[in-house]
Amino acid sequence: MTTGIVLAGGEGTRLRPLTLSFNKHALRIGNKLMVQYPVETLIGLGCNKIIVVSTPLGLRDFTKTLPNIYTNISFA
Repeated sequence: MTTGIVLAGGEGTRLRPLTLSFNKHALRIGNKLMVQYPVETLIGLGCNKIIVVSTPLGLRDFTKTLPNIYTNISFA
């Protein structure tokens, strides 16, 4: 089992007021969330377990969206 770690924390102060209500990694870039780009890179490298390290606000956003997008990957 290969594990990947995505660091998605921080205050996002330079992106305010956009980041007052949600994590900056939950912003859309193109048609994907910002956090999806490193997650897809880790999947492409063969990781089958991905740990997302974030703030409580970010984890709230990610636990709602990421399991719906990536059903075959477990997020811890």
